Amino acid sequence: MRFGAIYGKASGPQGRCFAIITKDLTKKKHPSIPKDFILQQICDFYLFAERYWDLEFLIAYSGVGTNLNGYSNQDMADMFSQFKIPNNIVFEEEFSKLLNGKNSK
Repeated sequence: MRFGAIYGKASGPQGRCFAIITKDLTKKKHPSIPKDFILQQICDFYLFAERYWDLEFLIAYSGVGTNLNGYSNQDMADMFSQFKIPNNIVFEEEFSKLLNGKNSK
């Protein structure tokens, strides 16, 4: 419980985390969450990060391997790139390279 994620609380701020739903655990086929829903959550997260500019947010996605949600690493990077990325959000190095050069750090 290093970052305070709360089991069963699937979205929004919790502890030192901000959860984004990218997979419906009741479904067997993935992707099971529409991109539009994920994009809305990313937008909400970015607004939250801007409000709490003094905190640093680490994104758990990696630019290598596979995602259990059924989206490719590039799909996820494209979703995170849809909006202006706040300066206090930090992406894993390989994932950052996938952000199409948009606001990556």
